Amino acid sequence: MDINETISLLDEVHEDLKFIAISNVRIKIMISLNFGPKNLKMLRNETNMNSSTISHAINQMEKRNLINPRTEFYSLSSPGKIMALKLINTIMVFSALKNHQKFWMEHDICRIPEQFLRCMGMLNESSVIESTNSNLTKPLNTYLELLSQERTIKCVSPIFFSHHIESVTKILKEGGKVDIILTREVMESLLENTGEEKLESCLKSSRLNLWLCDDDLGVAITNTPRFFVLGLFSVDGTYDFSSVLLSHNSDAIRWGYELFEYYKKRSKKVDIKKLTFI
Repeated sequence: MDINETISLLDEVHEDLKFIAISNVRIKIMISLNFGPKNLKMLRNETNMNSSTISHAINQMEKRNLINPRTEFYSLSSPGKIMALKLINTIMVFSALKNHQKFWMEHDICRIPEQFLRCMGMLNESSVIESTNSNLTKPLNTYLELLSQERTIKCVSPIFFSHHIESVTKILKEGGKVDIILTREVMESLLENTGEEKLESCLKSSRLNLWLCDDDLGVAITNTPRFFVLGLFSVDGTYDFSSVLLSHNSDAIRWGYELFEYYKKRSKKVDIKKLTFI
């Protein structure tokens, strides 16, 4: 969809958009009903609004077909349910951006696929780990400490650093499983620093899987069942080692796994023994 088509659609739905967006009351009611039908008392308790305010808003929403015809319990219509889900996602996106505004302002997100940017609200419950004057390696140390407690990891790696090799080797020796998507440049560095024989041995065990991606990887992600870490490039094009986004939230972990699978579909599996790609 191009700019003109989008603007034309906005003109068509402007009044409907305004109906929802300018009313904190209607938004709260839609959020509440998204989690199940409610009677008036339940809505009062959840929204902290009085009965007359709620009833007036519900009458307006019924006329717009956002709420089903009145029964003892109010419920969202099908269009209302879809609208509520979009509203909740938008609220979560705003919250994620507001909570870590500095992190997002200082990093390049242009290479994150658009469908994942639309779901940025899934990263709402995250924290930023930053370097300090007294602890320049805090992000790296935090990451490596978390990694040391895991046995299954999936990574997308547009960068190379030796500490990562040590952690991965330890996980493999302890019977863990590691899947890594990397660029051609990182692959060359990995071979140079690790050695073909050692990598071949790991691949034979089926506990290490490598994929080569020719896409312009703009993110460094690590996924485990218990945490998700996101690293980005600065707006000047250099990778930023001074800060990462960390989350233990299930939504953020799922966001990371889905992004890993996105890049995996665009990658070729590496066969170190033959130095070819499956």
